[in-house]
Amino acid sequence: MTLVTTTAPGQPFAPVEQSQQFFTYLSAQSVALASGVRVIRTNRVALDIPRVNADVSANWTLEATEITPSDPSADLIVATPKKLAALTFVSNELVEDSNPDVLNMIAEGLARSMSLKLDLGFFQGSGTAPEVRGLKNTSGISTISMGTNGAAVSSLDPLLDAFAALTSANAEPSAIYMHPRTWAALTKIKAVSGGQAPVLADPTTGPTGAIQRSIMGVPAYLSSQLPTTESQGSASAASSIYVVEAEELVVVLRDDVKTVVDTSYKFSSDSVAVRATMRADVVVPFPGAVCRITGVL
Repeated sequence: MTLVTTTAPGQPFAPVEQSQQFFTYLSAQSVALASGVRVIRTNRVALDIPRVNADVSANWTLEATEITPSDPSADLIVATPKKLAALTFVSNELVEDSNPDVLNMIAEGLARSMSLKLDLGFFQGSGTAPEVRGLKNTSGISTISMGTNGAAVSSLDPLLDAFAALTSANAEPSAIYMHPRTWAALTKIKAVSGGQAPVLADPTTGPTGAIQRSIMGVPAYLSSQLPTTESQGSASAASSIYVVEAEELVVVLRDDVKTVVDTSYKFSSDSVAVRATMRADVVVPFPGAVCRITGVL
């Protein structure tokens, strides 16, 4: 037990430190959490999130006449946090002798693994237990196709169309998610045919200046967890771009990342087991806040 609570190698896993430290790691490395999605914490097995589907109707009304009443339409979305877990083993000799501290390295590695898997679920989750349901499989989101067999991005038009899809649904674009391959293609689009200046370049610094990772003022977030193996028509190497109002996307946390160090599980091999777990769900109360651009080559 001294490894968990008092000794220097075990200090990163002490109960006072672990939750805050690991959630900080997770937030820093998860594209979804870094983009401004709402995070709701709960101590329940499931959480009911109320959703307004239609507001009260307003009508022009003559003076001194009865106002026509109407009711809003609302329902509940149930978030049921699922478990995300990772497990690894390390020899006691390595724990005792390592410099830098191997448990710190394991902590960072676990955080990376958990954050990548959380992002994968956020984008691609099937919704079939034990997976969360990601943006791709959320019903009601809008979609824009790059064509029957997909196409490479050659202008900002698909993104502008996605912006319009959100604003038409009374949502405000605040984040764009894409694969790094897609961002590389966007940065190669020239402002003038035959010119050198990228369309995304800052006009005050010219073609050699830094390119801000945003489009029309909306931040772009890059994630390798967005696959480049999607099929569209004859294409089998397509990807997707998501334009969203991040505050309308909700990550429900039942448990922050918790870690446990166990010196007895692998007693016969003189090894230490390190386990990390968290419980979370992803819900989209307002699907109109998400537009998916499909078939991006």
